[in-house]
Amino acid sequence: MTKPGVKTILLISVLIAGCMWWLLPRKKVQPVFTSSVFATDKGWGYDIRINDSLLIHQDVIPALPVNAGFANKEQAEAAASRVVSKLRKKEYPTLSADEVRQLITASRHE
Repeated sequence: MTKPGVKTILLISVLIAGCMWWLLPRKKVQPVFTSSVFATDKGWGYDIRINDSLLIHQDVIPALPVNAGFANKEQAEAAASRVVSKLRKKEYPTLSADEVRQLITASRHE
């Protein structure tokens, strides 16, 4: 039997270190979702960001057959808040027509 060479020992050491690194528990980075609203020539819209990267730019009311923004800042904020809430729950971030109507109606009564 021959003695293992330096290259063989080095290769085995690198493989073991790589395996150990791969098996170490990793700290999961939680995504940070933020929203902001903006005025447009069509009304109000919102942006949703994940860790400072733009994820959604919504300048018209989603899910309704209109080409207009929200009537006011509060409606846009409510819609953005609902989308962020869905994202935090790991749900698909779309709003249904019923959800949009509810948000619009609720903001009129406040």
